[in-house]
Amino acid sequence: MSCQLNLLAYFQDVRSVKRYLFPDQVEEQKKEDNFEGWDDEDWSWKENDQEVDNKESILLSWLQDCHVSLSPTGDLLVLAKDDRIVHLGQKWDSQDEDVQTKYDKLFEGSIIQDEGERITCVLCLPLASQKRSTHGGPDWTCVIVGFTSGFVRIYTENGTLLLSQIFSEDCITRIKCHTYTPPRHEGDGERHEELTVLYSKSLVTIDGFSFFQSLKACKNQVARAAASGSELLQPPPLAYKKWALLEQEQIMDYTPCVPVVPNAFDQMRVDCVNIGCNASYKNVLPASYLYVTTGVGPYANFYYTVHGSSQPLLSDVAHAVATKLKSAFLSAASGWLGLGRHTPDNARDKKRPKIEPATPLGARFGLYDKRRVGESVLPSPDGRLAVITDSFGRVILFDVRGGVAVRMWKGYRDAQLGWLEAKEEQSQESESSAASSGATLFAASSPLRRSYFLVIYAPRRGILEVWATQHGPRVAAFSVSKWCRLLCLGYGIMGLNNVTCHNVKIPIHGLYLIDLDGSVKTINVPFHLALSDKNSKRARDMHLLKQLKTLLKENINESGALQSDVIETLLDIKMASIRQQGLERLLHTKYLSTGFLQGVINAVSQQMETLMAEQDESSVECIDFESRMLLQFCRFHQLLIGTYASLGRLVPCSEETGNKGGSSETLLTLLHLSLNELEAVTATVKKFLTLVENELHVSFKSDQSLSIVDFVSCFECRVRKLEEKDKEGENVETVSSALTAAILPNLSEAKRIKLANFIFRTGFCSSPNADYVQLLSESSIPPADLMSLLLQVWLHSDRRTLQEVPSLYSLALCITKLGDSDVGNWWSSYRKSCAQSPNICSALMLALVGRSIAKDQKETAMSGSSGSGTFELLADWETVTFDQEHWSDLVKQLEDLLVLHCLLKMKPFHESLNRASANPDPIVVSLRRVLDGGKGIIPEFVAKWISGNGIPPYLLCPTDDDAPQVKGHDPKTSVHYQRQVSLQHPSRRVAFQKSKSLSLSASPLIAQLQDVQHCFPHTLSSDVLMANCAWEFVVIWNRDPEVVYPLEQALAYLKCIQNAVLQHGLATMIWQMFAVKKLSSAAFLTEKVGKAPKDRLCRKDVGLSEVSLEKFLMRTVDLLEIIIQASVDSHEVPVFKVEDLWQNIQGPTSLVELAVEQKEANADLVEHHYALSVILHAILHFSMKSIKPLSLFDTKGKNAFFKPLHSLPLLSYRVADESIVSARTQFLSRVITQAVIALGERPISASLSSSAADSSPSLGGNFQQLAAGSDSVRWPVRVSKLAETFGIATDVLTRHRVVELYSSGLDRMAEEVLLTVSDHSAMGVDLLTIAGQRLSHFIFVCDPPGNLEKLAKCSTDVSTWIKTMDPSLVRCPNPPLSATATLLGHVVNELSEGQSEYELALELVDLVHLLM
Repeated sequence: MSCQLNLLAYFQDVRSVKRYLFPDQVEEQKKEDNFEGWDDEDWSWKENDQEVDNKESILLSWLQDCHVSLSPTGDLLVLAKDDRIVHLGQKWDSQDEDVQTKYDKLFEGSIIQDEGERITCVLCLPLASQKRSTHGGPDWTCVIVGFTSGFVRIYTENGTLLLSQIFSEDCITRIKCHTYTPPRHEGDGERHEELTVLYSKSLVTIDGFSFFQSLKACKNQVARAAASGSELLQPPPLAYKKWALLEQEQIMDYTPCVPVVPNAFDQMRVDCVNIGCNASYKNVLPASYLYVTTGVGPYANFYYTVHGSSQPLLSDVAHAVATKLKSAFLSAASGWLGLGRHTPDNARDKKRPKIEPATPLGARFGLYDKRRVGESVLPSPDGRLAVITDSFGRVILFDVRGGVAVRMWKGYRDAQLGWLEAKEEQSQESESSAASSGATLFAASSPLRRSYFLVIYAPRRGILEVWATQHGPRVAAFSVSKWCRLLCLGYGIMGLNNVTCHNVKIPIHGLYLIDLDGSVKTINVPFHLALSDKNSKRARDMHLLKQLKTLLKENINESGALQSDVIETLLDIKMASIRQQGLERLLHTKYLSTGFLQGVINAVSQQMETLMAEQDESSVECIDFESRMLLQFCRFHQLLIGTYASLGRLVPCSEETGNKGGSSETLLTLLHLSLNELEAVTATVKKFLTLVENELHVSFKSDQSLSIVDFVSCFECRVRKLEEKDKEGENVETVSSALTAAILPNLSEAKRIKLANFIFRTGFCSSPNADYVQLLSESSIPPADLMSLLLQVWLHSDRRTLQEVPSLYSLALCITKLGDSDVGNWWSSYRKSCAQSPNICSALMLALVGRSIAKDQKETAMSGSSGSGTFELLADWETVTFDQEHWSDLVKQLEDLLVLHCLLKMKPFHESLNRASANPDPIVVSLRRVLDGGKGIIPEFVAKWISGNGIPPYLLCPTDDDAPQVKGHDPKTSVHYQRQVSLQHPSRRVAFQKSKSLSLSASPLIAQLQDVQHCFPHTLSSDVLMANCAWEFVVIWNRDPEVVYPLEQALAYLKCIQNAVLQHGLATMIWQMFAVKKLSSAAFLTEKVGKAPKDRLCRKDVGLSEVSLEKFLMRTVDLLEIIIQASVDSHEVPVFKVEDLWQNIQGPTSLVELAVEQKEANADLVEHHYALSVILHAILHFSMKSIKPLSLFDTKGKNAFFKPLHSLPLLSYRVADESIVSARTQFLSRVITQAVIALGERPISASLSSSAADSSPSLGGNFQQLAAGSDSVRWPVRVSKLAETFGIATDVLTRHRVVELYSSGLDRMAEEVLLTVSDHSAMGVDLLTIAGQRLSHFIFVCDPPGNLEKLAKCSTDVSTWIKTMDPSLVRCPNPPLSATATLLGHVVNELSEGQSEYELALELVDLVHLLM
């Protein structure tokens, strides 16, 4: 492996670039090309060959005459000449097969602003991005241009000027930059970012951080100005330091080197040399930077710029003060004497910016050579070395810290230099602690090294050389064009720091070679070329390994030639560890076949055995440890490849035979089951498989084939140590040659399944024959790993059938025979796998097979040990009993869970049921999850299934005719018996009045649920199931509160709970966890706005829409009513039992146990919250305005809100504040009015109104039945409860309701309520007003003929009173006169004879009869 010159990119159109930069040469070339004819002089023999060569060199040296700069990231290339500049941007061209990266024009133009100025240097500088997506990468690239006028101007990629500043009126010679570089070694300082500009006699340094921030601000300003069309603002000038470089006649080039870390010894040595023995010592040493310049007189100079300041000495302070006083005295004296005065020069340009004077900087030392002129200087990447070219054609390498020349190259006139850094490649070796573990022991990893190479381009000879520094030989040489341009950048991306510098992923090249044809090339030098012959053995092998990787990567198919090249390369590698890496890379190449790999490994193994034979030794001890590990590696993979080939050959035979399946007699014999047990298992498995087949699912055909690469990658080599004793009794350790192919412990599940399918597909197709058993035994795969794979592949599918059980039995029995000594330790992990699998059906079959095999083995062992002692027999019998008990419990538990799994796989048969959750999450059930999930895990599964499918409670409680009967099952524990009890409660009768068709359609579902209850009679009792269903519905509602249907179903299930203690505890939990927070938000929001809040505010503060919030408040009222009713009922605390088979369940406390542990709620506090909930519901339901709900309560009542229901805050319902009492009465009256208005807008059938025959103690009428049919009728009942709670006289509200009913024309309902009024006199007066308004409307608005004449016959008082009535105040002013006559009859009955209105009522009765 040697150096490479790689082609990176091409110019898209190199002719156009040359044509623009050198228009004169192009015109001359055109004239020569277009000239045709004869010229006598052309035939002369006196042609001047030198003149032709000069003309040709002028045309070809255009690239040498340009100022060229290329970005380190390669995205921008700039060429400039005189006043013209061209920007070339990187472009991807997918059509070009050779080079897909091209440089195309982004900008070209003249950027001269002052007359006579020319471009002297250019620099492309990429700036780091601050975005998260490209953090650490380049954002954009700026172009820095220096001019002869002294200006430095900065442009964008498209030629937009960002910044222009002048630091000196001299011509700019060079512009250089160095970016952030972390310290390479301990004790080195960080190399911070800096931009430097060299003038003829001064050096300007600009801090990189401030420069980066200024460029960002300038670009943002340009972008804003371009978007808005405004003018650009003048950016502030850059902060800089200016040094006047003294003690050198002419400076041709310079370079900034590494920062100099303060060192006391070096400081004292320098002071002694420069100052002498009188130099003073300084305690605090400042840091400094080294700048090396080259030119004339001296040839090289070394300048040190001090950064910071040191602690001054007292003598230095005194000297500085004296110098200052002397300067001030001389200035004053010159003014007195009239010296130094001058008039300002008006000819000077006042617009030129002020230029700061330079700070003098003297050279610390220099290298003097009068005749030698330094032309260029270039530092190494670490700044410790530098190379200088001179006028004598020499290239001299300097140690910049010591200031001495360490090497010189001759014969390189006009040379161009560059540096390359090569890093040592990362080794992929690993370590092992002992040979018995089976891994390979490799050398410990060491820190990666790096080396530097000097690249010299000699244009006169057309050669590019690569030299190893400092004393190394030439390692490579390339023949190139004589007109190339070598660019060594020496910097990276500006704007990075010690964190972001590690995130740069874009390759940054430090060296480019640009050819005359526009090709851009890079140089790649391997690290091993810097090593000596003693250390290059490993580097050589590493590069042979890299060559092997490249060879495998470039090919896509195997061939004989490829195999020969691979074998040759591997055998050429000397080190065993690196050769093993090559074999590992070979084993990871997917397109290689088994024969290819086997041939390569056999060749390597044969070479190792030949080496052992040459040493006349048959033992592996004669070779080194790494070679032994390589030989072991080869033998191990030979074994694996042979096993893979044998398994592949067995597949066609097994597919032809096929699996005949097992009959019932076979299963009875193999599984040791009775006929009833087999029938029960068969029926349950068939039902489950039918449900699985009916599921809608999308499956893709998976590739079951396993390549040799994937097969080998699944195993690791393990070597067992054996101890043998010789005749003398001494222990001798010998390493067994038999290797074990153990499965990787961290192998992914997908790979394990694929491997198991490949190994056992022969056994699943038919019963394993002798050849297959022998192959498994010779494969060196541990039987424990084979059993683990068998369990995993069987449990991976949930579609296993009983016909596959005989094959499973045969495979398991075969594997147990292979590992006869360790089988006893397998069964616990066997049962653990069955318990952890979510595929219950497959786990049940596997458990039956395992129980049968374990039973047969124990019986065989017991029969074989019949001759042993009695004590041993008893111990063995006890072990067998415990083991069989574990198997029996496992099988029974899996059978119960399979019945539960069948229920969870079922779907409702009616489309309207699935409303709670559009896509319910799948319920994953396993025996381990049940045993660790607590006592409430099984009802939680069933409740999740019910809630996910939106099954209402009435489907779980069908009629007696539809209820299936289960033999041997207590009917009192089922939901069917509880339904009859629940219907006896009047408040819960409503929940089951639904369509019978839905119940009949769900009868298979109910039957399966009853089967599950038969398996879990205690765990799935009615109250427990209802409680879990209520909770799961609330959880679903909490996920999406906009859909209130789950909350309604939750309350319906909550009402079905019979035990009051459980019902009360669960209701308080729902209140505290889900309801109280939203209720408090709604209350405070309504209090703030003083009316029913709009939809936007509801969503913002409560998280619900306006409609959903109203429904939520209605269900909150229902929830509090349930708590109130449960507090009134008295029941014993329930005891929740668990079935005997499931007594070992452990885990968190169940939901019902938490519910019964809840503290009893404070009845007064519940009533308090109930009142607030009713008020809020009324405000939102009727869209009431000008009402603040919390103002209806006093301070104690406000402070008591939203506290835990079991707390005991101070409450006082019957407040003494008359304003609160008046506000409450007014609010309740408004609620009654709105309820009656809503009732009038939605007519109620006569049967509904006539059914209210029973009267309530307060308002009258059997409104409990009406509440089930209309919300508008429910409100008076709630108002009555609130009135009693607030201590307000209900008779006032009753009279108001009667008036509102008559005003709406609902006379029948008003008559029923009228019977409950106590204050008849006041009632009569109110009704008299209603009657008067009706008569006024009939007489004056309807105006039938003769009405006025009949009114004239009445007394003056009657006619005057009727005229004062306003019929517009009545909502229904035109009922039949018969209804008005009846109303007046009730008025007469309500009024006493002594009242003044009584006579008026009698006269109105006569008037009505007269009008009729």
